[in-house]
Amino acid sequence: VDAHPGPGGAHGQDGDDPAGDPLTPVDDGAVVALPANGDITLVKSSVVEDTNGNGRDDEGDTIRYAFTVENTGNVTLTNISIADTLPGIVMANNLIATLAPGAVDSTTITASYVISQADIDGLTQAGLSPVANTALVDNFATVTGNYTDVGGPQTASASDGETTVLTLEPGIAMTKAAVTTGLQSPPQVGDVISYVFTVENTGNVTLTNVTVTDPLSGIVLSGGPVTLAPGDVDGGTFTATYTLTAADLDRG
Repeated sequence: VDAHPGPGGAHGQDGDDPAGDPLTPVDDGAVVALPANGDITLVKSSVVEDTNGNGRDDEGDTIRYAFTVENTGNVTLTNISIADTLPGIVMANNLIATLAPGAVDSTTITASYVISQADIDGLTQAGLSPVANTALVDNFATVTGNYTDVGGPQTASASDGETTVLTLEPGIAMTKAAVTTGLQSPPQVGDVISYVFTVENTGNVTLTNVTVTDPLSGIVLSGGPVTLAPGDVDGGTFTATYTLTAADLDRG
């Protein structure tokens, strides 16, 4: 701040010399350096969008991110942008041209991320129990803005992490069908019934080491184990045979 009171003011001097001639005015100014305080804050938030409309978190759904940026310093910030550590995140409108001291912008910069099956399966591989569960996805973002003080160009930055909750919902279904076309009429001891098992992954987590068991005494199972991605149906891997006994025929 440079203050220059005019002639005759607090810092100026004028008047006449002893001979009565006017003196040349002398002006004295004071310079006060006001320190620039460039400061910024960031709040990152997220919401999971059910893109495919099936009512659960799974592959193809989208995480929407919002970034609230506030200028908490005393100088205007320019060319504000955000860098995010999440691989695959897509930043949109990643530039706030100017932000005055005290101003808040919560709409300009946004981002999105499409959930992959590897994301969900990676959560189970991290040690979570293969039952209905919730899992967390963590990542950080850093906001940076520019300003100038007496020392020249400067930057202000801040970081914030966001925890996005994804719900793990493992599920499986099975149907068992008997094939009796090879039986005699009427059935005889030694005739063989064949069985086919259709297994479906009805959850949002890839299932591994899937096997079939059957409580029927004397049944002979074959096939498997298999791995099933969400939505996969296996109708040919698991089969079984059972040979009729006299006790079976007696029971009807």
